[in-house]
Amino acid sequence: MSEKYITGISQIVETSKKFLKELKEFAPFGLIYKNGEWMDLATYDDSMDSNKMKSFLINTIMKDFEEGNTEFGAVCVDARIKDIGDVIIIYNTSNGKDWYELVYKYEFDGEDVQIVKKNIEY
Repeated sequence: MSEKYITGISQIVETSKKFLKELKEFAPFGLIYKNGEWMDLATYDDSMDSNKMKSFLINTIMKDFEEGNTEFGAVCVDARIKDIGDVIIIYNTSNGKDWYELVYKYEFDGEDVQIVKKNIEY
C-alpha cells in the first residue's frame, strides 16, 4: 500500500469519527490528493439522497483523475448494514477507474466513537 493510500484512509476515518461525535451521522464526503495537496470534498443538497451525493462525489473524483495530477480519491458514507450494525463505507481509488470498498464497524462509547472492526466483508 502506498503512503498516500494509508494517509488518505486514515484522514477519512478520523473525519468520519469527528462528524459522528458531533452530529451522530453525516452526509457523504470525500477526499482527494491532487497537485500535491489533500483536498476535502463535500456536497449537501436537500433534494439529493445519500446515494446521489455519493455518486456526485465519485464522479467528481473520476473527473479529477481524467484531468491528471490526482493520486488518491475516496468517498465516505455512513450506513447501517443488516446483521452488522453501524458502519462507515469508504469507496477509494488510486487511478479513478478501479474502486475498492472498505467497511469499518463503529460504536458509540459515551461521547466517543470507536472503530470496533475493520475491513468487514458482507
